[in-house]
Amino acid sequence: MAFLQELSQRKVLRVISGYAVVCFVVLQIADVTFEPLNVSASVFRGMLAAMIVGIPVVAYLAWVFDVDRDSRLNRAHSNRPGIELSIAVVTTMLFAAGVWYALDQGAVTSAQKAGQEDVQRRTAVAVLPFDSLIGDENSLFATNLADELVFRLGQYRNLPVISRASSFASDLPDDATTTGALLDARYLVYGSVRQSDEEVRVSVQVVDSESDAVVWSNNDYRANQSNTIELIDEIASAIVGEINPALLHIESARAARMEPGSLDAWSVAMRGWWHMNTETKDGLNEAIHWYEEAIDRDPTWAWPHAALALSNYRALMNGWTENPQQSVEQLLKNATEAVQLDPNDAFAHHALGHAHGINGLVEESLRAFARGVELGPNNAMARGCYGMQLAASNLSAEALEQVTQAMALSPNDPWQHRFALVQSRAHFAGANYSDSETWALRSNQLKPSFGAFLHSVAAPAMLGDVERAQERVDQARAANPLPPLANIRQNFSRLGHPDYVARLVTGLSRSGFE
Repeated sequence: MAFLQELSQRKVLRVISGYAVVCFVVLQIADVTFEPLNVSASVFRGMLAAMIVGIPVVAYLAWVFDVDRDSRLNRAHSNRPGIELSIAVVTTMLFAAGVWYALDQGAVTSAQKAGQEDVQRRTAVAVLPFDSLIGDENSLFATNLADELVFRLGQYRNLPVISRASSFASDLPDDATTTGALLDARYLVYGSVRQSDEEVRVSVQVVDSESDAVVWSNNDYRANQSNTIELIDEIASAIVGEINPALLHIESARAARMEPGSLDAWSVAMRGWWHMNTETKDGLNEAIHWYEEAIDRDPTWAWPHAALALSNYRALMNGWTENPQQSVEQLLKNATEAVQLDPNDAFAHHALGHAHGINGLVEESLRAFARGVELGPNNAMARGCYGMQLAASNLSAEALEQVTQAMALSPNDPWQHRFALVQSRAHFAGANYSDSETWALRSNQLKPSFGAFLHSVAAPAMLGDVERAQERVDQARAANPLPPLANIRQNFSRLGHPDYVARLVTGLSRSGFE
């Protein structure tokens, strides 16, 4: 009882209560302001730790000192510990808080570094010197072609590429498994060059060094040898345009088969890529989950930020989000973060293009897509999505140019269904409704999507064949509820030219959309 009276007399409990109120207010302000200001969560944790450590500090100081009725600070009793001891106690506690915070930050940094090392170590690609199979005159051509592949594959930021100095070393072993281990590369690109009269023929294969299995190959790269530089450029573009999407497809399928507990940062993101490309609502929700986990494992890696932005874009365009405004904000946030983390990533600018487009900033969207194509001229997906925005902007000819190049770069691309959709939209922009319907149906045959379905309905309706359009709508409605026409108008109005949107809505209205 005497101790409690002493605490009350020295106002210890009152001081602690006031301190707790002040801490609560400060934390509430931090909780509201830190995220918009992009302040790291570790700062919040450090503040909380310091406040907790401060409780015994405040209690101790209130015990040693008191405040008299005239609000003057006085020593409580002359025989109490001196100010030197007070300073020592406070310094010790603050030092302990600092050590805790440093260890916490070190653990976060180590986890991020480990995640980055996982990504770098497990996904690298190495291009080995190409063989010249007919005569020494082709040896320089073969070397230059392989050298060009190193450069062009390096323009993709998702798969690290081993430097030429390492992969062209003369003392590398013959077997893929040992070479992959020495270069720290999972995939090895082998090639050979043949010449017949004026024609050059190039064969390429990609080997998984862990299994020693050929996972991709093509021996159909041919060109007339009229200009060596242009020939190398032409063949390298064709090879790179196919290799990268093929490896993404292989990696995502591999990650989908793995046990969740065995996934590293890269495989987590690839698992998300696999789910996203199922083109279903459930698949998209799964993809969002895995991308968020990849970001948690390595917040400094731009690729999952861009992929998460793309997922929100898909959710918006398919009407699969319960909170469209939140999805719009998240799309812009993730895309912006991706570009900030890696300004040279074509995929990040591609995501930013969608973010600007969905916010109605058409010019900014087109610039972002154009930048993506500039950074990744062999990136078929970047060109295809640039074509998508050009079509929505009623720029039919420009859209067709981009998507035609995308399809030529990667004729076996898993995204061919989306390229077909871009073709449909580009022809719709040019009021060529017959071709628009043809490409929409082709896209749906490759992999059904809501965007392809809409154009397969609106295009024949604009041609006057309302009965065929209505039949497709009735079949779709029997399987799943269709979103209101007003929602579709709103989504397309965000990123489309008013004339394009008006014609699309007219066609859908004639087809039975309400």
